[in-house]
Amino acid sequence: MTMRCLFALLVAVLPTVSHAGAWPRGEGNGFAVLSLESTYDRSALTWDDPSEEPPLARNYLKFYGEYGLTDRYTLGVELEQDYLFVQRQGIVFLTASIVPQDWVNRISVELGAGERRGQFGPRGQEETEPVVRPALYYGRGFETRWGQGWAGADLKAEHRFDSEETAYKLDLTLGVNHGDDTLHYAQIQSAKFEGEDTAARLLLSRVSRVNRVLWLETGLLAGLVTDDSVGIRIALWAEF
Repeated sequence: MTMRCLFALLVAVLPTVSHAGAWPRGEGNGFAVLSLESTYDRSALTWDDPSEEPPLARNYLKFYGEYGLTDRYTLGVELEQDYLFVQRQGIVFLTASIVPQDWVNRISVELGAGERRGQFGPRGQEETEPVVRPALYYGRGFETRWGQGWAGADLKAEHRFDSEETAYKLDLTLGVNHGDDTLHYAQIQSAKFEGEDTAARLLLSRVSRVNRVLWLETGLLAGLVTDDSVGIRIALWAEF
């Protein structure tokens, strides 16, 4: 089985309330996210035949955590669970900023390694294979009439050694931090898996502060290219 709709969990947004991406987390600062994405094929919206099985939901749970080792280096971990395809993945990564901290354009590189486990063997049996994932991040902040804006691009190449496959993923993000404990962002998530067409979907999301530590994200997902899914995203963000 494939993971055509497997995408990265968060966008490279402002360093104060999100996944660092192009922006370093900063020495001694931590951030964690627990997210759930639940999607259906669009046919579920018009399904009305009780004699047939209803379309299955694809539930995707992910934990992301990072900690600033220095003002330049960020150490982190990603844990993922795809319930529909019974697949799991864990990656530990190190991100490094490669431009001066006062530059308007922010660029970071990342190297991650871990393992993927799931029922993707030739007879459907569970197997485990090592994974390595280099990444390149670009970000830029700017002022808008609605608050502090940002734009970001995340490019990842995830290589799976045993299956000898490489998945390429690109996320493009545009958002605004309103400065009143809320932010909005739109993100186009795209992925190319070997032997498959490029798939892309749109995420529209709102993030609101719950208390001094927690933020709540609620979003809508819709497939754009080679992806007929629709769904929701719910996540808790924590700063520490």
